[in-house]
Amino acid sequence: MSRDWTCPGTNPENPHPPELVTGTDCPLCGMSREAALKGPIPPPPPKSPGSGPVTQIDPYNQPSKRSKGNRWPWLIVPVLVAAGAMTPLILGRTGDPPKTCPTGQALVNGQCQTGVSPPPFPPELISGLSVPSANPTPGTAPIGPLKRLFREEKPDADRGVQLFNQTKFAEALEAFTKAANGDPKDAEILIYKNNALARTATKPPFRIAVIVPAIQNDEVAMEMLRGVAQAQERFNKQGGLNGRYLDLILATDKNDPALGEQVAQFLSTIPDVLAVVGHNISSVTEKVLPIYEKAGMPVISPTSTSTDLKSNTFFRTVPSDEATGNRLVAYLVSQKVTRVALVYDADRYSQSLLRVVKPELDAAQVTVVRGIELTIANFDPNAEIATLNNQPEIDRPEVIVLISGQKNQSVANQLMKANAQLPTDRRFRFVGSDALYDSETLTIGTDVVKGLILAVPWARDSASAEQFTERVRALWKGDVGWRTATSYDALQALIQSLSDQANRASILAALQQVNLPPTETSGDSLAFTNGDRAGEAVLVEATNRPSCGQVAGTGMAFCLLREGRSPKSSPSPTP
Repeated sequence: MSRDWTCPGTNPENPHPPELVTGTDCPLCGMSREAALKGPIPPPPPKSPGSGPVTQIDPYNQPSKRSKGNRWPWLIVPVLVAAGAMTPLILGRTGDPPKTCPTGQALVNGQCQTGVSPPPFPPELISGLSVPSANPTPGTAPIGPLKRLFREEKPDADRGVQLFNQTKFAEALEAFTKAANGDPKDAEILIYKNNALARTATKPPFRIAVIVPAIQNDEVAMEMLRGVAQAQERFNKQGGLNGRYLDLILATDKNDPALGEQVAQFLSTIPDVLAVVGHNISSVTEKVLPIYEKAGMPVISPTSTSTDLKSNTFFRTVPSDEATGNRLVAYLVSQKVTRVALVYDADRYSQSLLRVVKPELDAAQVTVVRGIELTIANFDPNAEIATLNNQPEIDRPEVIVLISGQKNQSVANQLMKANAQLPTDRRFRFVGSDALYDSETLTIGTDVVKGLILAVPWARDSASAEQFTERVRALWKGDVGWRTATSYDALQALIQSLSDQANRASILAALQQVNLPPTETSGDSLAFTNGDRAGEAVLVEATNRPSCGQVAGTGMAFCLLREGRSPKSSPSPTP
């Protein structure tokens, strides 16, 4: 069961590390109640400078390094020529084209070696790497044919896949175009249409991988794909860059860290895959970053927000959990809330938010009267709401704050359903984080979810998003959410970093200098500082106001929070 928050010694400037945020009696410090009451929590041992995730060195994932000052002895030039490696080593330029290897060899420590192959990977989870281009790049490893990650039967799309895999790209383009016109909301089909277009060109395409949680969470996957598809469509329609188009390789990790590592190990060995957009959740992204960093692979996540995510090759187009947590607490303070219950779980995303929100609440003198961990055994949402409701008024929370991860979204929804069973004047108000922003939340019932307030990275009805929202509606024949906006921005940043001789190193250098104006993004300017995007979260409210529009089948939508709304008040009637 959940327990009272009695942990001493919380320091907002030195929050407890992840391993101290769970325990038998104290959900923040991991100490027993008796030990916690005796005194402050001892600080964790200091980390050495530059320490971070430690992973076993994998010979398949080593970066290609070039030394600018070295000159090899002329006596071994014939050997280098035979190995196909003389030019990059003698010239020593980081801007050279990516190194490629002949069939049967793989890139290991920057050298082509025989007798090695990429690590195994389930072929049904990746799409489109083995199909040759009109002008194929030597050394591309066979992965698997183009396939649809989304299983719904669509004859024109299926025909396009078949033609594409037969290298009949012009005919595939025609089939995919027909399929896209028949279903304008399917981003996967639009991506394959543009991939077919890229293969009909006389120059090889730029290849970027996009990793989404398809099969496990198709809705979030499609949201992300709509963003990258819109950016790819715009780039290819404009003729690409000097006749080179954009070819997107799609894969899914199912929001599973182990599968995510396989995806990363696999893609990092393919020299002409220049960069990655993904992964979705922070717990997966944390696992794959060391692999990408060793391979020198640029990776931009549009959705991973944990403050723990740091790497020389990692960027994100979504504000970190620090921005989200601060926005939630600032809103509670503005509404003069003094008591809250805090709902969390063991997910990396949730723990990251917890380390931001709890100290900020303490500093603002907002009391956490109860901590509710969703991942404990035999958790009962109805019993938890009843317990909160039966507390004396001085200990009864005014607001329940939901900062759990995507994997426990259904349990958080059950809490809101249990709350809706209380008499109207006894119901709690809910505020939460961006993980709850999807149609699953809106479908649990108007009476259940109305008035829910979330801190999210982007809102379609904000003034800055007006132009992008118009383009979205023209392309997708409807509205989109924040994951589409941040995914669009991620691919736009990579497009801005392309050049005629683009490779992983040149893209990494260019990303450091990216500075996109609002007209080139989903609404706000885009630049990176240490990989993070500057910006603040915005507040949206679940509402059935007709002027806000509605998500199909829900009667509800998330729209910018109207000024003056208070989480202490009961839900207001629709105007």
